[in-house]
Amino acid sequence: MIFPKPVPEIGRRSLCAFLMAAGLACVAHAQPGTYRIATEGTYPPWSFKDAQGQLQGWDVDIAHALCEKMQARCEIVAQDWDGIIPGLVARKFDLIVASMAITEQRRQRVDFSDKYKETISRFVAKKGTPADVSPAASTTSSAT
Repeated sequence: MIFPKPVPEIGRRSLCAFLMAAGLACVAHAQPGTYRIATEGTYPPWSFKDAQGQLQGWDVDIAHALCEKMQARCEIVAQDWDGIIPGLVARKFDLIVASMAITEQRRQRVDFSDKYKETISRFVAKKGTPADVSPAASTTSSAT
């Protein structure tokens, strides 16, 4: 999960420790009991809209579980990828639950929770297809 900088001093570390012990990650403080959570919404199976237009997926399930554990009301919203960090920084929402590589550039703008999944990229091609791909490129990973 990703939080705006700076996170309020309500005890983010204490909240994180409690939630991580429960198998979840932490959130930034918003209005008491209400959190707006952004996800990208077009990245199945992590987050996507079903035939009825409802957000579904693994990241959405994590967000719901987090809210249930906290006994908090949450609104999960889809946000275009290009606006997801700017929206968080502008406090349009309280946190992001999305598959996002943790980079130094992003760390300068937002805080990350501990990783809750690891995504490994692979190249796949039909046998015999000529390809010039370096071994390093076939083992890149992003963490969230």
